[in-house]
Amino acid sequence: MKQTKPIFFAILAAALYALNSPFSKLLLSGLSPTMLAALLYLGAGIGLFFVGVIKRKIGIAELEKPLTKKELPSASFPAALFIMAIGTYFVSSESSDSTIKKSSP
Repeated sequence: MKQTKPIFFAILAAALYALNSPFSKLLLSGLSPTMLAALLYLGAGIGLFFVGVIKRKIGIAELEKPLTKKELPSASFPAALFIMAIGTYFVSSESSDSTIKKSSP
């Protein structure tokens, strides 16, 4: 049973993730895809926050070691890439918006 429990949860997570977007799009049909994705990630973050709070309350939370100076570069690299990706998205969306506005009569 020990080996099948993680596999079951992995399959369950994949199934719920696959069902999440179509149902969300049906319920929130007036939103743009970017806003829908933002709300989905916000909901996931809020849910994990409450999971952490509950785990601490009942005493099963694992204490994590703080980041060391040696680990800081490898931990900050993904954050820097994320910030660059968001910046690139906004710059490219602004340039495509101005192109659309110029070409329309």
